[in-house]
Amino acid sequence: MCYHGPDLRILLDYRPALRERTGVGEYVHEIAAALLRQLGPADALTLFSSSWKDRLPAGRIPTKFLSDGLDRRFGDDWPERDTWIVAVRRRDGRRVVFGRSDAPKARIGEAVAASCAIPAYFTPVTIGNTQYVDGGAHSPTNADVLRGRPLDLAMVSSPMSLRPGSLRPTLDTPIRLRFHRYLNAELRRLGGNVTHTLTFEPNAEIAGLMGLNMLSARNVDEIEEQSYADARRTLHRSGLVEQLRPPRRRPRSVAVPG
Repeated sequence: MCYHGPDLRILLDYRPALRERTGVGEYVHEIAAALLRQLGPADALTLFSSSWKDRLPAGRIPTKFLSDGLDRRFGDDWPERDTWIVAVRRRDGRRVVFGRSDAPKARIGEAVAASCAIPAYFTPVTIGNTQYVDGGAHSPTNADVLRGRPLDLAMVSSPMSLRPGSLRPTLDTPIRLRFHRYLNAELRRLGGNVTHTLTFEPNAEIAGLMGLNMLSARNVDEIEEQSYADARRTLHRSGLVEQLRPPRRRPRSVAVPG
């Protein structure tokens, strides 16, 4: 979350109306702060098992602290604009995208909690009679959920991969490169329905600050500031700044009686 936050700040820099209209910046900050208060060393996942429930083991920490603030703001109302939140159904590992017509109904607070319910750390979130865990158990980015959506620009924040050319001899380099390949494969699945894509991936310095434990709160302030500065550089190098600016309104004509 400390890597996603700066990427969201970039969007709010160019679309400040989103902050007032949705309160998105306030609640991302609230969720990030709540997660950092809870996170510590994570239990190892059981990756080789015949049971999805064994592969996605339940943790012990409840997620109510994540959903409470969103429930106070939104209650049972889902945002009018398209809002998709990715989680994984625990019993079979199937990806579920809350907010789409083919997903079960949910409050936005419980959908966000489900999307953050890291297996082996947080308790799964029950929606209806079904348990859900973090959508990252399916993919670190889930960018391919946008397939079939005609978009001018898709922005993807990918904190678990590594930017090409940022190779460094550390233990997490192979898995980060693997997640970079996952991201590219997902972007290819979008086909021609997305005109431009802009990806934010850590460089070697930021990945080094993150370290091997993705759940550590160590260096969080430095990660946020360096990620924000790097995201701004990435945006300006892309030439897509104008894509983020709100469309200019034509001046209204005024009839003057004569």
